[in-house]
Amino acid sequence: MTSPGTDLMDLRLQILSRVRKEVPKVFKREALTKIKLENIEWAVDEALKGFSPLDLVLIKEADLQLCVKCGECCRINDPIAVRIEDLLNIAIFLGISLDMVIANYAKQLKNGAFSLKAKPCVFLQGNQCSIYPARPAVCVMFPLKAKNGHVTLGLYKYCQFGVNFIVKKAIGILCGHLMEQKNPELGRKMLEIEAQIKKRMPKDYADQLDFAKRLVADLKISTKGKEKRQPTQT
Repeated sequence: MTSPGTDLMDLRLQILSRVRKEVPKVFKREALTKIKLENIEWAVDEALKGFSPLDLVLIKEADLQLCVKCGECCRINDPIAVRIEDLLNIAIFLGISLDMVIANYAKQLKNGAFSLKAKPCVFLQGNQCSIYPARPAVCVMFPLKAKNGHVTLGLYKYCQFGVNFIVKKAIGILCGHLMEQKNPELGRKMLEIEAQIKKRMPKDYADQLDFAKRLVADLKISTKGKEKRQPTQT
């Protein structure tokens, strides 16, 4: 699951340290008395096991909160693979011809594909992308990546995005664990809902992602409805 150059044990220790610091900020004193180090380690290991289609949708929903905007992905990655469609979008955004974009900002690789001129990316200004609205598809998806025909979250030493998500996921797992302990009936209902979602989940991976998107959208609508019904406090 980890990307080249990422040591899983180092990553786990980094995430474990972050979660231990976040736990006192998130949980009340009563809950903290029930959270032991082994509970935190278990939650981190559960969060590291892999990423479901629902995880991937939540990642893209919260990408602006998870990204620290350090610009390291634009400085380090080479090649930055682009399609002709990407180069055409850049040309339209800059108001120049496709030939001009290829001549000034791209390079052709040995396999005939194109990459942006990189290390750092030619469009990086400070820590910001100067063509952000027209950035290539690979940049839009980063740090999500294709692996064995599926989409997964890439974990890189230079990028805090994946670490930030796993920390939040581990905290969520701890919350669920405490809720199950405090209210076993609620815990059973949560497991039933999880089982129903898994049962309804399509077999095709692309369909799984679409299903997860609809599920997140339904949850948003449900949450907004509850907020509207909240009585106004005076």
